[in-house]
Amino acid sequence: MRIQRAVVNRLRKAGDDLLFFKDGGALMGRDHDECTVDGSYPTDLGFLRIADALTPVLRQVLKL
Repeated sequence: MRIQRAVVNRLRKAGDDLLFFKDGGALMGRDHDECTVDGSYPTDLGFLRIADALTPVLRQVLKL
């Protein structure tokens, strides 16, 4: 994640102000047993948590 954030910051400084970064490490919360099928693939609950986490970011990006 550190590398991705550094790349995004470098590109922003170069003039790309339409580039956004969201750390996805905790999109589903910390209880992966509840929101994934096998620790990787989201269940309905996992997808709901991802949507809930990304909605405010997308509203900000889209200026809604």
